[in-house]
Amino acid sequence: MLDFTVLALILWWALKKANVKGALSDRRAGIEKALSEAVTAREAAERKLAEYADKLAQANKEIDEIHAAMKREGELERERIIAEAKVAAVKIREQAAQAASQEIVKARTELREEAGRLAVQLAEQTLKEKIEKTDQDRLVGEYLAKVVHLQ
Repeated sequence: MLDFTVLALILWWALKKANVKGALSDRRAGIEKALSEAVTAREAAERKLAEYADKLAQANKEIDEIHAAMKREGELERERIIAEAKVAAVKIREQAAQAASQEIVKARTELREEAGRLAVQLAEQTLKEKIEKTDQDRLVGEYLAKVVHLQ
């Protein structure tokens, strides 16, 4: 029994010296602290995740708004270009009509000049064929008489 008592005392002394209860208590406190830090880190990560999800949603919304704005601007630009093209087409038609009327006037003038030249040429040819020496002398005499009478 003495051996058992000595052994129990040695064991008790060894356990007291080793502070098993304190070591287990410290270990438990360390685990609780690590668990608490893990929970805190998890909550922080979830907040960050929610924050990034909000930022991503906001970025997607902005992208959609920019896309819609670009589409509206494209439509407005298309309408402006079409309007300018219509105005340009009207101007081109007016210029073409003016050019055509000028060409018609020019062609009529050229035709009149050609008709006059041909009429003079035809009259000259006819006179050359039909006029005789006596007619020529009579016309010269009449002309001279008019010239003398005018002076």
